[in-house]
Amino acid sequence: MAVTTAGALRAGSLGDAVELVREAKVAVTAEYVRSTADHLVLRGRPNVAPANLLLVSDSRHAGFHRVDFGWGEPVYGGPVHTQPGTALLIAARNVDGEDELLVPIMLTQPAMDQFASEIEMLVTGGSGSILAS
Repeated sequence: MAVTTAGALRAGSLGDAVELVREAKVAVTAEYVRSTADHLVLRGRPNVAPANLLLVSDSRHAGFHRVDFGWGEPVYGGPVHTQPGTALLIAARNVDGEDELLVPIMLTQPAMDQFASEIEMLVTGGSGSILAS
């Protein structure tokens, strides 16, 4: 897990954020994964995420988009349901057969309202509404 404050994330560059993720990925060894899985099983899979956490998970390399159950190549492969505060990176193909990256985000309603407002300001410079409630 890459951990930082919102202030540090905003003050830093995209490269700084990428470096945090790289460092976190290097720290995840096979032993770390086994230990974490054991811990979660022993604790009955407790919800350890704080309410203000945004989890971004990259499942593009898991191969979900290539699974074939006998009726052809899938259009989508990934989670059916997720928790608020989660964004997933999912490999997909568009109607033209081109590879795409899907990033569904699930937030609580107040967080979604704020997110929509921020995106609107980025896209329109604060003038006009492009997002429906």
